[in-house]
Amino acid sequence: MFANTVRPPGREHTLGLPRALIAIRIIQLVLAVLILGLDAYGLYVLAFSGAALNMFTTVATIIVCIYNIVAELGPVSLYNYWAILALDIFLTVFWLISFALMAAQVAPLFTSYSYYSGYYSYYSYYSSYTYYGIAFMSCMAAVAGLGGLLLYGPPLPPSNLSPPRFLG
Repeated sequence: MFANTVRPPGREHTLGLPRALIAIRIIQLVLAVLILGLDAYGLYVLAFSGAALNMFTTVATIIVCIYNIVAELGPVSLYNYWAILALDIFLTVFWLISFALMAAQVAPLFTSYSYYSGYYSYYSYYSSYTYYGIAFMSCMAAVAGLGGLLLYGPPLPPSNLSPPRFLG
C-alpha cells in the first residue's frame, strides 16, 4: 500500500505545484495585457496578418491564464491537469508562430530607416517615416519581443511531492 501525505484530502488529483507558479501565471497575465494594448495600437494603425494572429494568441493567453489561476485556487472540480497541459502546449505553439511572424513582418520596415554618423561625415536617412510611423514600428517590435519573452519565460518549478512510501 502506498501513502501520499503531502496532498490535502479532496485534492489528490491535482499536481500540488508551488505557489510561485501562481505568481508566474500572474506575470504572464500582465505581459499578455501589455501585449494586447500594443497590438491593438498596431491593428489600429495598420491591419496585417501578424498583428491579427498575435491578437488571437494574446486573447487566448488571457483566457488560459485566468483558467489556470481559478483552477489552481478555486474549486477542485475545475482542475484538470490534462486540460492545463493541452492549453499550455497550444499556447506554446501559437506564441512561437505569432512572435516569429510578427518579427518577420516588422523587420522589413526597419530596413529603410537608418542613421549613420562618422568622425568626418554625417549621414542620415530617415525615409518618409513620421513619429507615428516610428511609434508603430517600435510597438510592433515590442510585441514581437514580449511575445518571445512570454513564450520563453521561466520553466515550471518541480513538484513538491515526495516519493511514495511503502507501508506494510
